Amino acid sequence: MALKSTIEKSLNKAKSAVEASAERVYDLTKKNYRVKITVDKNGLKKEITTDRPTAHTIKWRSKGY
Repeated sequence: MALKSTIEKSLNKAKSAVEASAERVYDLTKKNYRVKITVDKNGLKKEITTDRPTAHTIKWRSKGY
């Protein structure tokens, strides 16, 4: 019984982490950001970043690349 509750707690924690990440990605893409998601091999570390609007990326996007 204790094992079942421990598993349920860890699943709920993972579910909330996935939901939070999905909401953030959705919000960023809704604002026309280019989103880069990186996850390490073990799946433990995730990183959600956007491109900085530097002069280079502005010029690159305006040409349609």
